[in-house]
Amino acid sequence: MSTSSARKWQPRLATLAAIGGLAFGLAVHYLALYLRDYGPSAGSWSLRGNGAITIVLVGALVVLAAEFPLVRRRAWPAVVVLPIAAFLGLFVLVGTF
Repeated sequence: MSTSSARKWQPRLATLAAIGGLAFGLAVHYLALYLRDYGPSAGSWSLRGNGAITIVLVGALVVLAAEFPLVRRRAWPAVVVLPIAAFLGLFVLVGTF
């Protein structure tokens, strides 16, 4: 892929990263809320209550893993927008836990 054609994709990748990050943040938010209230528990472990925070940590790892292909393509605007959009979807748009 030539340099000029790679640069043409950067605004599209940034837009896709924003939409994907926002959707992922909202999905993790609602999953954590569900697990906080109705999550599984057995023996000495439970995802109810504060145990649901583990889902947020796994979500952070997924966002970090999603950054690597963007860095490899040198889509720097998308690299910046993805974690911001995920944070907005997770904590800001529908409130905190």
